[in-house]
Amino acid sequence: MPVPSERTQAELHAQVESWLAEQLPHVTEVTLSEMRPTNGGLSSEMYFCGVTWTEPDGKTGGKKLVMRVRPDFHQVIPDPDAIFQYNLMKRLGERSAVPVPAMWLAEPEGSVIGSPFFFMEQCDGTVLMPAHPSPADPADAEVQPWDAATLSKIYDNALEVLATLHKVDVGDGFDFVGWPGETALDGTLAQTERWYDWAGHGRALGVIDVARQWVFDHKPA
Repeated sequence: MPVPSERTQAELHAQVESWLAEQLPHVTEVTLSEMRPTNGGLSSEMYFCGVTWTEPDGKTGGKKLVMRVRPDFHQVIPDPDAIFQYNLMKRLGERSAVPVPAMWLAEPEGSVIGSPFFFMEQCDGTVLMPAHPSPADPADAEVQPWDAATLSKIYDNALEVLATLHKVDVGDGFDFVGWPGETALDGTLAQTERWYDWAGHGRALGVIDVARQWVFDHKPA
């Protein structure tokens, strides 16, 4: 489902198209296509779109893009940071074999539409939904259900990506990531605790409370 937003489509389109023209001063006739909310991706406000322009030699250029906006109107994680995501995926794309989309442009100040945003290039594929596959772009035709062989490949690929991610040299330009603790485990638990406090609002969460306490009581050295 699309992320709720207090920005109208017309306002968003006009502001972003004008900003793009400023970022591409070496070309003319910068035109932004219709911006379509994506299926899934509720941790960001996201849109499928395309941009075209005219090169100095008269040829037409363009890109198929996804715009990701800091989700100021609907949040599923505390302290969302679109520009951190942009920088992390950009660095992973430059210095690792982790498959990430190509990053393009970023607006970190929030001065254009009221929230920071960035553009990345589109990748073809489907969204891994709990019950069945779903096209990421609502304009696409409905995809076919996955069979057992396809699901097996999805799981194997996911494990391979996780293994590749854990091989990344964190000393190779990833200092900006940081950890709220002395070790990665400390950092993970601190982040989880922050999420727990933010989402729980002081409520009793039953088995989640029991599991949380067990984890902290049995944390390995």
